[in-house]
Amino acid sequence: MKFSGQSQRPAEIHNPEGEILQEVLGLQVGSVQSHSLAEIRIPPGGSSSQHYHQQAGESYLILSGEAELDLDGQTLNLKRGMPC
Repeated sequence: MKFSGQSQRPAEIHNPEGEILQEVLGLQVGSVQSHSLAEIRIPPGGSSSQHYHQQAGESYLILSGEAELDLDGQTLNLKRGMPC
């Protein structure tokens, strides 16, 4: 498994909802198919579009601010330091 340094990461992806994503480990970095690790920044008022991964897991760790996550119809309120 290979983790990338900042200079080895692919370009940031900016989605229309305001999310800024940069892969740290996954298909583009390290050829890992079973899990995704990305740095994601969402400015206040922004969001991430709903999505589902059929073949990979996804985890979140809130570094600052708060987030609301919809998981299987249940809303989770996440705060800094809470892994999900």
